[in-house]
Amino acid sequence: MIGSCEEVNADYLELVKDYDIPGVREDLQWLNIREPAALLSCHLLDEEGVGRLVAGSLINTDNRPILEFSVPRSLYLYINISNHNMLMSYKTEEFPKMRNFDQQRVASRASFWYHMGVAYDHKIMPDEACRHYEKAISVDKGFAPAYVGLALNLYKGEKVLRAVKNLEKAIALDPSGADAYYNLAQIYHSQELPDEAISNYESAIKVSPQPWRYQQKLADLLVEYRDYSAAIRQYEAALKGRVNKPRILYRMAKAYRAAGMIDNAIGRIQEAIAIDPSSASLYEELGDLHKAQKEYEKAASAYKKLIELESDSGLAHLKLSYVYRLQGDLSSFRKEARKAVELGELSHEAETP
Repeated sequence: MIGSCEEVNADYLELVKDYDIPGVREDLQWLNIREPAALLSCHLLDEEGVGRLVAGSLINTDNRPILEFSVPRSLYLYINISNHNMLMSYKTEEFPKMRNFDQQRVASRASFWYHMGVAYDHKIMPDEACRHYEKAISVDKGFAPAYVGLALNLYKGEKVLRAVKNLEKAIALDPSGADAYYNLAQIYHSQELPDEAISNYESAIKVSPQPWRYQQKLADLLVEYRDYSAAIRQYEAALKGRVNKPRILYRMAKAYRAAGMIDNAIGRIQEAIAIDPSSASLYEELGDLHKAQKEYEKAASAYKKLIELESDSGLAHLKLSYVYRLQGDLSSFRKEARKAVELGELSHEAETP
């Protein structure tokens, strides 16, 4: 809430100017406020609305500490949406009073209502988000992004068929919109319709200037359905983009391992370690791969590196103990097994033979 002893006269042109201050734009876009006008999503009540809200309310004083006694009752309760809806019932105007603000021109832009919807999405206010996406569509029925935003909220509300129809509408309006294909693929994936999901991922890859964003997702889906060779091809393609390469290499190694190509998996993990030698999960996977190949010295070396990175990992000590047991080194086995148990890793593997 903003209060002043003098009348507050906000200026829209100043708001636009401040939005472009270095750092401010980036911070606001992180909050999904993607244009100056979308800041209006933060507007709840004007002075008249606040007056209506507090009319007849008791005043919080030292002798009547209403807030001190009521706030603890609200701890750990998510009441943002109910509070927002209550405040909206006191709202008198859609927009605050501002100088240099052409309300009619701004409200005639579908993109404005869409960006308002995006901002409400970030606030986890699906009803408000849907209302603004629908307003964008009413202003311009050909504005494809609004159908995508509306579809995502419908899907979150378990209205799957309506979500699919809105995404199909977005694709019909803009066949070059990768996000619509991607979100449709995600819905089909969740509904266990892999062929439809794969088809839409492929469409997203085809039209996107940044296809690697979708190649990784498609590869993960292909792994899930055990088409490892196709998954590996998609991972290879994704590596050509601006991605987290160790993560892709790790997932590719998993696909190679599932396909029984352990040597290829080891090679990919070693590539990932060369890029990110501080990743414990990479050494754990490397140890598991060498153990599967019965290369116990190499497996032990990888697990020791894992312990260096995560000394409090009972699982790391347990895995190393198991390698020692396979090597017949019972003294080292018992030492590592005891350490694993001390760290809370309870397993039949830690039992002394």
